[in-house]
Amino acid sequence: MNLDKYIDIALQFLPESSGKDIQIFSVDSGLINHTFHVKNKVDDYILQKLNHKVFSNPKCIHDNYEIVRSALVNSSYSRELLFFLKNKNNLELVCCDNEFWRMSKRIRGITYDICRSEEMAHHSAQTLAEFHKGLINVTGIDSPISRFTDFQYRIEQFNRVLSNGSHTRLNKANDLIGFVESNLKLIETYLKVEKSLPARVIHGDPKVSNFLFDEQTSSVNALIDMDTLMPGSILYDFGDMVRSFASILSEDDNSDGSKFSPVIYNSLLEGYLTHGSEFLIQEEIEGLPLSILSVSLIQGIRFLTDYIDNDVYYRVFYRDQNLHRAKNQFRFYSEAQDHVRLSY
Repeated sequence: MNLDKYIDIALQFLPESSGKDIQIFSVDSGLINHTFHVKNKVDDYILQKLNHKVFSNPKCIHDNYEIVRSALVNSSYSRELLFFLKNKNNLELVCCDNEFWRMSKRIRGITYDICRSEEMAHHSAQTLAEFHKGLINVTGIDSPISRFTDFQYRIEQFNRVLSNGSHTRLNKANDLIGFVESNLKLIETYLKVEKSLPARVIHGDPKVSNFLFDEQTSSVNALIDMDTLMPGSILYDFGDMVRSFASILSEDDNSDGSKFSPVIYNSLLEGYLTHGSEFLIQEEIEGLPLSILSVSLIQGIRFLTDYIDNDVYYRVFYRDQNLHRAKNQFRFYSEAQDHVRLSY
């Protein structure tokens, strides 16, 4: 990939640098936005192009983050926070050729795609609960992606592609389609529970790679990638964290073997409740196990929907990647059923 063309974008946020001072590297993690690591003589930065197809209102992302950052700075939240650079017009979000860009100083730390220990899981869950606690009284947040955590909407999308999706892919996914249809009662239960719970500010994507860890320990330096900040249920965030952290293999790993780690799950639950028990209502605590199964099932449905719809949402690097992602989510869901105790 020729990265020279991105230097001019970076220079808009670094007016005291010149092109010869800058090094730029592509960062391949992430399924939605395009991210680059930028270095000059002074510091390291993260340059990111927002996916305008996914985030139709990029300004909403930054308005949300300003509200959340201000609240966390004035709370007991102990992790580092991103601060975005401004261009000569005092803008953090810059539009170039109908593409939206932003740049922040790089927070030191290391990311992983898979959770490596119980300690990592415990510290990360504590961080997420601390994040939720710091935002308990925050209002004015809008959803940057309409109906993002609306499980009923995800089922509607799935049913729609069953009617007009690729015939070749529908045939290839026939067994998984049957699996989904036989497990939809769980989503009905989740939707009933969710209606009785308070709306809170959630991260929206607390996967393993969105936590920056200290390179020498398993402690968390920062929770990053807050593009999906939105009002929603705590159950969604916790369930999505477990879906990511308690998965033994990567999302598209085709090897055999277990997908779900009950040990990591227990560490996440214990870690989250060290802070979560201070502000969650009883119905939320009781709903945490249900969220693990529901979110993993819905994520599998989303991957399968995108596969049948010819990969229009998630970035893929080979033809059947979304199909493999869906299979793995459904295996994770099935294994988790043997370890997660529901009260419904």
